[in-house]
Amino acid sequence: MKILILPLLLLLAGCAPKLSVANERGGIVDHVSGLTRNSAFKLADNHCRKFGRVARISGQDALQSNFSFDCIAP
Repeated sequence: MKILILPLLLLLAGCAPKLSVANERGGIVDHVSGLTRNSAFKLADNHCRKFGRVARISGQDALQSNFSFDCIAP
């Protein structure tokens, strides 16, 4: 059983949302699914907060499993 758990955890870790491109104006979050959408938005919002802004989703590509976001004034 333990042998099956480790590969499964490694597979799931590879699917976590991540910033692929980002700067003070916005960016793109990859590996977004229905299950990870909230954590993906939090990732974008935390990035924007570094610049005193908040994230707003500006586009979504379901085929590429990503969304783009803008960092806007709160």
